[in-house]
Amino acid sequence: MCAYCDVDWASNMDDHKSMLGYVFLLGNVAINWNSKNRTFIAMSSIKVECTETSQTTRQAMWFSSLFRSIGVP
Repeated sequence: MCAYCDVDWASNMDDHKSMLGYVFLLGNVAINWNSKNRTFIAMSSIKVECTETSQTTRQAMWFSSLFRSIGVP
C-alpha cells in the first residue's frame, strides 16, 4: 500500500481556505481517496500540513489494522 497527501494552503482567493487531499493505492488501484476544502482559515501552512498528515496517518493505521485482521501481508 502506498499513500500520498497534499495541501494547497489558502489558494482560494474568495475565502482563503485550504484544500487538502489524499489517496491510498494498493498496487496501481486507488482504494481510498478524499479531497476537500477546509472549513476554517488556517493561520499558517504548518498547521494545515500537520492536520492533513495526521488525518492521512490515522487512515493508514486503520488500513494496516484491517489488512492484518484479514491476513493480507
